Amino acid sequence: MTGDEGHVHLVIASADPHGEEAAVGDLDRRLLDAIARTGHSLSRSELRAELHVRNERLGQALTRLAATGAIIRSGDRWAVPVPTF
Repeated sequence: MTGDEGHVHLVIASADPHGEEAAVGDLDRRLLDAIARTGHSLSRSELRAELHVRNERLGQALTRLAATGAIIRSGDRWAVPVPTF
């Protein structure tokens, strides 16, 4: 809490300034692990059930990973791309 001249208000402070970045990285790793572990593509609802995350956070992770080429979308399913030699 902070205050000045008799006015008191709450201030939101992060205990860990890198906590959000770590959470993003953790979700990305968990998502990749979930797809790799099954050995086949997964739908968004299957990923949500497996990872126990909100649809918004999952969508952000899918977009982020697809933009880097770490995952690919095929219809309504997501997979890790198979390397070609």
